[in-house]
Amino acid sequence: MRIQKRPQAFSIIEILIVMTLISLVSGVVAVLFTKGTQIYRHSETHIEAQRNGRHLVAMMTPYLASARNVVPSAGAIIAPVVLGTGTAVIFKTSEDRNTPGYPSNTTSALGLTNLADFLALGNGVGFVYRIRFVQDATDRNDGNVVAERLNNSVAFPDGTLPLTVTAPVIDHTRVLMFRKANEQIQDFTFTRPTRDLLQMSFTSLRNTQSAVTNDAAYEAQKERAREEFRATFSLPTDLI
Repeated sequence: MRIQKRPQAFSIIEILIVMTLISLVSGVVAVLFTKGTQIYRHSETHIEAQRNGRHLVAMMTPYLASARNVVPSAGAIIAPVVLGTGTAVIFKTSEDRNTPGYPSNTTSALGLTNLADFLALGNGVGFVYRIRFVQDATDRNDGNVVAERLNNSVAFPDGTLPLTVTAPVIDHTRVLMFRKANEQIQDFTFTRPTRDLLQMSFTSLRNTQSAVTNDAAYEAQKERAREEFRATFSLPTDLI
């Protein structure tokens, strides 16, 4: 009669070796997954910041491209001055884009057929617009980039230079770029190196984590994606 041997079980040492190997492999996979997730979040954050910057340029271009003064031989760009810098660009235009009903014979020069109607736009001095980054906690557009149509009779009664007022009257506002909830905009500046060029620059800081917490230590150590954005606009050379 043949006696069958019972199969032997794994020894404790073998089980410990296998568990150790599984732990090492799992740790490596976890590290690779975490790093991959972080790289993906950084990439997505940078891409979104660049996308928003390009969108802002596209929104600003029609405003600046139509910068002109209906007053003959007068400049259209009020601020910043040549070789100057500022947090806003103020200019005169024949296109009242923010007013409801645009374009019309009273808000645009596109459909006008005679010089008299063109010179009558904006009560004879055109329309004054300001593009700026809003930094005012009491303003509902705090953190946004806006295009504002200023009231000529209050802010610019003489049709040339602005008065020294702390709060010019704003008739219509349009948001050109919304700030994201996890974003900080810093150093938003306009520079005018020459009469026909306007440069815009700003820095966008965004959190790569989606979690929101009040922990000061976490807020100080959490990862941020930094994107510096610069754009150059050509101003109408015949009417500036």
